[in-house]
Amino acid sequence: MPFGMMPGMQYEERAVTLECGDNVLFYSDGLVEAHHTRRERFGFPHPMALLQEHPGDPGLIEHVLNELARLSGSGWEQEDDVTLRRADATQAQQGQESVTVNVERL
Repeated sequence: MPFGMMPGMQYEERAVTLECGDNVLFYSDGLVEAHHTRRERFGFPHPMALLQEHPGDPGLIEHVLNELARLSGSGWEQEDDVTLRRADATQAQQGQESVTVNVERL
């Protein structure tokens, strides 16, 4: 189910081929727009770095939330929802042409 979509907006649909072992992290804009008391944003580099640092880690969402809490600090006031989903492509059974995607959501 899509999240973060606005009525009346146009969205581009794309297909992506995942290889066995690939991981995908879906997140809402509330993650990258979160900022700490100095008004610096969490931004796109942090989720990308965490994906590279923890490939295939079932605790990826926890790592992202911990990094968000660390960078935001105790004075952070959440202004938008933060929605995260992780998907992992697992090996197809012999004779199958597709892989199963396991999705973890928060």
